Amino acid sequence: MISDIYFRLLLDTITKDPSIKEKPDNFKDFSSGETEGDTATTYFSYLVGFVFQDNPQSDMGLSFGKNVVALNLCDFFRMISTAETVEECLLTTVSIYHILGLIPYPVVYKGPEVSSVAIAFPYEEVCEEYVRRFTSEVFFAYGLDLFQKSVSKDVKPIRMFLDYPKPDYADQYQELFDCEIIYDSPISLVEFPSYMLSATLPNQNNTLHNIYMEKAFDSWAATKRNQSFRYRAITQLMSQSPYNFSSTSLAQAMNISTRGLQKRLAAENSSYSKVCKQARRELAKICLFQKGMDFEQTANALGFQTQVSFKKFFKEQFAGNPLSTLLSKPEQLESA
Repeated sequence: MISDIYFRLLLDTITKDPSIKEKPDNFKDFSSGETEGDTATTYFSYLVGFVFQDNPQSDMGLSFGKNVVALNLCDFFRMISTAETVEECLLTTVSIYHILGLIPYPVVYKGPEVSSVAIAFPYEEVCEEYVRRFTSEVFFAYGLDLFQKSVSKDVKPIRMFLDYPKPDYADQYQELFDCEIIYDSPISLVEFPSYMLSATLPNQNNTLHNIYMEKAFDSWAATKRNQSFRYRAITQLMSQSPYNFSSTSLAQAMNISTRGLQKRLAAENSSYSKVCKQARRELAKICLFQKGMDFEQTANALGFQTQVSFKKFFKEQFAGNPLSTLLSKPEQLESA
């Protein structure tokens, strides 16, 4: 699915940036027995790190996000662009994105009047600021182009929340998105009117969409063993509805015994407890900040047996972080 089209477009974007003087290493230097998809993902991550190591305030994410619409030959983008509506396109992206093996996890929330797309990072214990910034810029720049082509060229978001400090080039954000932008937020998300979800995509084609969906899952079935088992376990925990934090349930969903689950995770220096904690951390942000659930509702949704246990988890994950003041209502924490 990912092949090499992503890093080639990013490489082209880098070479056209006059502020980057050095040249990144050649792709062939990353061919070390990995599968093609794994090598492409590794090289893509290397290129992102290369850019921000050279210039921590690079606006490369915006540049790449504007150009990513050119990926018409990529099966992934063919698949989502042939969906019938914006809503189907977004939901397809969420259901299929993990196949690419990338670290963001997109989440769509549909509200009565205001809907949103958020970006979580459950696969990394600590995700670098430049990775979150680059990812948000790419996602939201591409999403804006999608809305403008499907709804109206004059459409714009209601608000944007970004989980990193205001960059030096923030004026470009204002020029591109033309909405209220709040930095240092609990999670990156963009809000937009819910009516946009029903807009028909200009390239919608139900037959082609289903073909590409089948092709995507067939491809993943043949290659998913090349993905980290830990990655697949976290994906399963994030994608459940309703959430179910039981090692037995996770093992059943992954067609493995509970003992086998623990052994596979241990082989990757992980455990059920660790993957569960990482998924719950991101889902807590989603429940509290994106979905507007209160503290008690979130604790119940995430499978905590008592408010005290959730309070302890919450403080461990978010103490000393802007999230602790932005995510919670003081009275809820005090009464928990």
